[in-house]
Amino acid sequence: MSKKFIVFLLAIMVTTVFVMAGCGSDKKTAADQDKTKTERVYKIGYWGGTCEAPIFAAYENKVAEKLGIKVELVLMGARSTAEMLSTGKVDAFLASPGSFKGIEQGMDLVLVDSTHTGCIQACAPLNSPINSTADFKGKRVGVDSMGGPFMAYVTNELKQHGIDPKTDVEWKVYPGPQLQTAMDKGEIDCYGTWDPFPQIPVNEGKAKIIWSNTTMSPYKDYTCCFVGVNGKVVREEPEVAKNIQAFFKAGGELCKTQPDEVGKRMVERKYVGGTPELNTQLIKAYIWFSDPVRGSNDWKWHVKIFKEAGIFDAATNPEELIQKSYKILE
Repeated sequence: MSKKFIVFLLAIMVTTVFVMAGCGSDKKTAADQDKTKTERVYKIGYWGGTCEAPIFAAYENKVAEKLGIKVELVLMGARSTAEMLSTGKVDAFLASPGSFKGIEQGMDLVLVDSTHTGCIQACAPLNSPINSTADFKGKRVGVDSMGGPFMAYVTNELKQHGIDPKTDVEWKVYPGPQLQTAMDKGEIDCYGTWDPFPQIPVNEGKAKIIWSNTTMSPYKDYTCCFVGVNGKVVREEPEVAKNIQAFFKAGGELCKTQPDEVGKRMVERKYVGGTPELNTQLIKAYIWFSDPVRGSNDWKWHVKIFKEAGIFDAATNPEELIQKSYKILE
């Protein structure tokens, strides 16, 4: 056997080893990818508001199983939303106007779809002289956060009534569940926050609604809450983002077609406060829809009014913010 032939055989053997190793590596990678897909747990955050009904409805009706995914509900509580997103502790949640300032400040959350109209209201005692925002001058108004959505919505209204929102109104912050107690004690004259809290004293005959983005123009014509997905998920796991959108869409459809059952179940499972009747009443009052294009247009409207209200920084470029924070999934 010639020396050249031996070298030729050795070359073939080495090449074969590398090819086989390469194939084995490819098979392992594919298997790992399938395993990751199968074991991927979608972490959906929630706070316990009535408007988060699509999350509870989809979860309780096993929508995740129908989509072939695994979902875990994560109670957000008082934990930092930005930190939970950046550390991967939550993949998505129903993004209310309370999230908008965080998005403007760089929180890695991308809006991908609309969910519903309404869900923020303000109330005052039945015998109160306050009947609208036009009566806020010199009043103590309770809110769940300074610079939050209720303040953003009514700031321009106050200006139109000749009321300076910074000097003519005393804003007092309380956790949402404690606002009614503060009003009962006379610490505030009225308050605005998320459902179901303002509606509870109204149904009990103790208060009246003085402002509502569920029934009042122009607010009632725009998306209130959006499907918010972790920006890293949108960029690196587009299929996961699409599945999350489908999960919320199915939940919203259940809210629209089975509001009584959804309202009953979410109270029984202790996702929200109030009674089944109260939550069902509110669910029926909202308009539920999944429309990414409309959601994009409604987000532009929110950016505009938050900028005009001074909630967003003067230096914020609206177009850049919109482009960065809203994506229609392909």
